[in-house]
Amino acid sequence: MSRNHRVSPVIHAEAFRAFNHLVEARRLRVDAVGTGLPAVLWSVVLIGAGLSIFVTYFLYIGDLRLHLIMTATLAMFIGLMVFLTAVVDNPFRGDAAVSADAYRLIMEGVMDKKLVIEAEPDPDEPR
Repeated sequence: MSRNHRVSPVIHAEAFRAFNHLVEARRLRVDAVGTGLPAVLWSVVLIGAGLSIFVTYFLYIGDLRLHLIMTATLAMFIGLMVFLTAVVDNPFRGDAAVSADAYRLIMEGVMDKKLVIEAEPDPDEPR
């Protein structure tokens, strides 16, 4: 039996494993496009943000300017967190979206180059 016949099943098994991994990753990406945070969770986030800002008006701080600065800082921080949640919830839309450039680069690299797989030499086979 030549060396190619012994290596061939291993190469085929690895190719099928890599292809199955590729198909599973693609399925997960396609599923991620249509999914997002449920509306109930968004309502909890937005209502909680509004209540957090509203509660600051019950706190007594002698200096009105300091109170407004602290409330504005809290509102800005909460607004940034809601914005970050929205961006992470829609990773394939907008300016902060995940682009397809990496996939194109890999595809071009795979299509342009030939993959050479060299098996280790058989110690029993004469050179």
